[in-house]
Amino acid sequence: MKKETQGCKYCGYEKTSKRTKKPFDEFIKELKESRGDEFTYVSGYNGASSKAIFRHHMKDGSHHDFKMVPKNLINGTYYCPCCSGYQIYIGYNDFNTRRPELVKYLLNPEEGTKYSEYSNHILEWKCPDCGNILKKRISEVSTRGICCPRCSDGISYPNKFMYNSLLQIKDYLNYIEREFRPDWCKYTYNEKECFGVYDIYFEKDNKKYIVEMDGGLGHGNRTYTKSDKSKDELLDIDKIKDLLAKEHDIEVIRINCDYGSNDRYSFILNEVLNSKLSSILNLSLIDFKKSNILSQQSLLLKTVELWNDGYSVGKISSEIGVFSDTVTHYLKSAQKYGICNTYSIKESRNRSISNKIVCITTNKEFDSIVDGAKFYNTLATSVSKCCRHKAGYAGYYNGQKLIWMYKTEYDNFPKEKLKDYVPKEDNNYTKVVCLNTGEIFDGIIYAAEKYGVLDSGITACCSKTTHYSGKDSDGNILVWRYLDEYKQMTKEEINTLLSYKSMGKKKVICLNTLQIFDNAYEASVWCGLNNKLILQSCCRNEVRFAGVHPDTGEKLNWLYYKDYLKEKEAA
Repeated sequence: MKKETQGCKYCGYEKTSKRTKKPFDEFIKELKESRGDEFTYVSGYNGASSKAIFRHHMKDGSHHDFKMVPKNLINGTYYCPCCSGYQIYIGYNDFNTRRPELVKYLLNPEEGTKYSEYSNHILEWKCPDCGNILKKRISEVSTRGICCPRCSDGISYPNKFMYNSLLQIKDYLNYIEREFRPDWCKYTYNEKECFGVYDIYFEKDNKKYIVEMDGGLGHGNRTYTKSDKSKDELLDIDKIKDLLAKEHDIEVIRINCDYGSNDRYSFILNEVLNSKLSSILNLSLIDFKKSNILSQQSLLLKTVELWNDGYSVGKISSEIGVFSDTVTHYLKSAQKYGICNTYSIKESRNRSISNKIVCITTNKEFDSIVDGAKFYNTLATSVSKCCRHKAGYAGYYNGQKLIWMYKTEYDNFPKEKLKDYVPKEDNNYTKVVCLNTGEIFDGIIYAAEKYGVLDSGITACCSKTTHYSGKDSDGNILVWRYLDEYKQMTKEEINTLLSYKSMGKKKVICLNTLQIFDNAYEASVWCGLNNKLILQSCCRNEVRFAGVHPDTGEKLNWLYYKDYLKEKEAA
């Protein structure tokens, strides 16, 4: 039924059509009066309410066409739909035009002409590094890049960008470290023990700084998809970390990296240039474009490249600025996905001890650490530590301590200073005693070698951080002390330490095998972890897995034994 103002219900439609379908000349005149020369008619006019094609003339002289209801354009109800991202005009706002650097990742490049750069449409992409086929939203690739789960290194672009930038001026810094994990950054939150990690740490002019690259996840912004913490809780954690750093005379500089739909590089660069860093460092010395390029490269693939060039895990660690266990993780992941087929634990061990070395004491050169160790009847691991400045000497010859260097370092070292060269001494060459047997070892590394335990474990035991480190062939716990302390101990004190029985407060259980361990450290050694922290995080349900089964390679899940018993009782 037509409204009364339209008159007869039979002829009302005709009257309405005549009123809305303005004469073409009148329509062109109104368009000119309302929108000037910015918009012009192209074709398809069939009344004020039917879509026609118009042309938007840009200030730079370019133009693009779009479809719109004429009356909406004349009345100014809507703006150009192409400029607003609702319509696509090939050559102006399609993905291929706006993001030409990303077109090469599309499995079918023609698909890119159908959508805008921030469309939520899902397309197939091909990782240029490993060939993996991914299904991702266009908007996600536009803002974050490919981020291939197969060869991704797990380090964010903002973190890489800052590290690669500071690395260019490292000669002006006293020290720089990525993924800074100080022992003092530990705190209790929601009744859970937590350990903090900072993005970048550097020292300059006897002052200490931490740079935190605050991205869109956490830091009071969006929470992680699987996070059990709210935005406010994540912000609280940042404040706790800042306070801990301040207590250790370290200034924290936070850079806003929540770029959203903005260009990632431009946004972060602007934030860096306007941060306090500009008053601390000479940022003009940094080639930020170079940092941008380097930050888009996968450290995992860089690790594989260096490995294939013959680098050892330790050398790769120094080259790319991550921990050795991270390098090993990259190589194992690359092996799993068929990116690196030459990695093995045996090959890694061989590489770590096969560099040419020189015995400074005797001025004798060897093709490998193994050769040098065999010649002087000492341990290869000891020689390696001496070469890496982790020990003061390795072995004796004619009553003299043997001092070692890598050949490459030896060739560049001033020969007139060789006689005065003394590597860094550390606890590895402090004498220790096994309280169980009374054996005295010249260094921790010798004790660790004999009983098959970690150097760090014996050090922790001697420092009383842990009660014991390792077990003998009968399953008895091994207790250690530095020789100086041992000489002051009574028999009763020694017997008390040896008769210690764990009350099971920190026992852990592997949910895969239901195997129970006295503590997280013992369990971490069994499943191939370099420290117990990740396993403890798994026990607290902060991460899903920790370590792998030594025989099957299966990822392992853990709980504190007391929590396991509570869950079992509740069930």
